[in-house]
This record gives sequence, C-alpha cells and structure tokens, in this order.
Amino acid sequence: MKRVILNPNNPLVSTFKPYRIKNKQALKKNAQKWYRNIQNSKLPEPVKDSFESVFIRWMQERFETLSYEEVTKMFVELTPLEKTRSYKELVAIGKREGKREGKREGEKVGEKKGEKKATRRLLTRIVANKFNINSQRIAPRLRSLRTKDMIELADIIFSMNSFEDAFEWINERKKKIKMA
Repeated sequence: MKRVILNPNNPLVSTFKPYRIKNKQALKKNAQKWYRNIQNSKLPEPVKDSFESVFIRWMQERFETLSYEEVTKMFVELTPLEKTRSYKELVAIGKREGKREGKREGEKVGEKKGEKKATRRLLTRIVANKFNINSQRIAPRLRSLRTKDMIELADIIFSMNSFEDAFEWINERKKKIKMA
C-alpha cells in the first residue's frame, strides 16, 4: 500500500491534528495555527464549518477536564465585543431607538406642559375678568392644580358668585391633590 503525504497546511490535515498528535503541550501550542488553516482555507463554507466542528470536538476530547470556553481559548482569538461590527451596529440601532423614544416622550411631556400652561393662562383671564380682579392674584393659585382640575374649575366658574368662592374651590382641590 502506497502512503500519501499531504501538505501540512492542508485544512484536512489541520482538522485531524488533535486526533493524531499525542503531546498535549504541542496541541496547545499549535492549535491556533491549525484552526486558522481551516478558517482561512478556500473550502466551501459548509465544508469549512464541518472541519471546524470536528477540530473543536477532538480538542474537547483531548482536553476532557477543560470547559468548552477553556478549550476554544486555545485557538480562537475573540475580538473584544466593543470592537465587533455587530456590537457597533446594535449600539447604533439602540441609539436611534433611544432618540426616537426620547423625542416621543419629550413631545408628550411638552404637549402636557403646553396644555397646562395654556389652560392656566385662559382660566386666569376668565377668573380675572369675571370677578374684576388682577390676574396676578389668581395665576399663582392655579399653578399647583392639574390640567383636569383647571378645566373643571372653568366649567363651574360662571356659577360662582365671588372670587372667594373660586379661591375656596382651589384650596379644597389642592388638599385633595396632596392626599392623592
């Protein structure tokens, strides 16, 4: 029978190294080189994936007391996560989503503040005109009311007889708000 000698850099030869080499120190020392031979080969991806799987499995067999992570550290150089393209892409997506969400939340908060401010200004004018008082007397009292409270006051203000009635209603509502 004729013996065939293969190129030592052949990916098939590299795949069988963990099976054929008995010296574990030599395996540890050369594992990265052999694994790269497989990875950098011009084989079709499915074949390359099979060779890599076989190589890893035989390395695990030879180093049965080590964890998978410890075995793969011998031959796989892991790029720090922060430097990977996928990490950068995911962070960029997260930033875009965060900006969109922040913008939506900001718009909602802005709308609520604007609605409250407009309601307070309008109610201040209505109360000031109805009872012929300076708007500066009423505006500070309305600041602690919620928008829905000011709308409710606007609904009943025309049935009130004096600004004291309005102030009393406001003070009672403030107490309810504090208790809630």
